[in-house]
Amino acid sequence: MKIFSYGSNMNIERLKKRTPSAMKLSNGFLKEYQFKCNKVSNTGSSKGNIVFTGSSNDIVWSVIFDIADKEKKSLDDAEGLGNGYNETKIVVHDSKNEPLIIKAN
Repeated sequence: MKIFSYGSNMNIERLKKRTPSAMKLSNGFLKEYQFKCNKVSNTGSSKGNIVFTGSSNDIVWSVIFDIADKEKKSLDDAEGLGNGYNETKIVVHDSKNEPLIIKAN
């Protein structure tokens, strides 16, 4: 499955600890969103999140990875899905400006 990775999940070594099958497909970007460090982790450190702005001036850069479907739960658990992060479908553009519909946390 394709995933939209931003922030620290853009680091392939870090992502592979949670999803060993992760393979980079492309760099990507998401229009009308901003990346904000507006959350606090359970260790007290800052956590990043993407926030919809609706402004065509805003872009979040990302990496699009492919991971095994069975590894998605591990990633969701590590990211805190349901505890400040929700899953939604977004339209991401790859490095060729092709749109992809991807689930993102």
